[in-house]
Amino acid sequence: MNQLIGVLIVAFMLAACTSPKTESTVDSTGVTEVAAGIPKDTVASNVTEGTDSYMQLKSYLVSEEGISPDQIQVVDSTCAIEIWPTEEQMKKLKDESEEDEFYTVTDDASFYASEARSRLDSFHIKVVDTENKRYLKLKGAKASWLLDLGRDSSPLWGLVFFNVNKEPEIADEVSVATDPEAIGKLRQYFDLK
Repeated sequence: MNQLIGVLIVAFMLAACTSPKTESTVDSTGVTEVAAGIPKDTVASNVTEGTDSYMQLKSYLVSEEGISPDQIQVVDSTCAIEIWPTEEQMKKLKDESEEDEFYTVTDDASFYASEARSRLDSFHIKVVDTENKRYLKLKGAKASWLLDLGRDSSPLWGLVFFNVNKEPEIADEVSVATDPEAIGKLRQYFDLK
């Protein structure tokens, strides 16, 4: 079990080592700020580097400019979005991994995804899967966010907590499945007692 957690931690750390590209974002109304009040020219350029950068919403935000609508999955209700690798990401992972390593990583990820989904289901939180699309548009009550889930620095598996009245939060399935502190944050984010 400890070896499994170690493999996932190393995978997340490696994913976080590359610097995100500087990009800007606007919400669906053309406003130049997202809900947190971050000016569009600072989005993704002021991400804190290090092992936690993959857990920062800002590292995923992009502009819709030049992105085909058929590459975007839209979510407009409160839920948890379970991020799954696209076909291209799975192919790349398989090509870059030893066969045993590939199957160990995917099996471990599936296990923790299942555990996290069970935890979310126990709180009656709707879970939406990514639809093999690179981009995820979250439409809130006052702002929208467009996330690029296919960056090299992005983990292949994970969760996005989305409450239409709050800024989205990035979460990892291992913590949601096992960490009491993360479960407390989950309850707080979704306003659960």
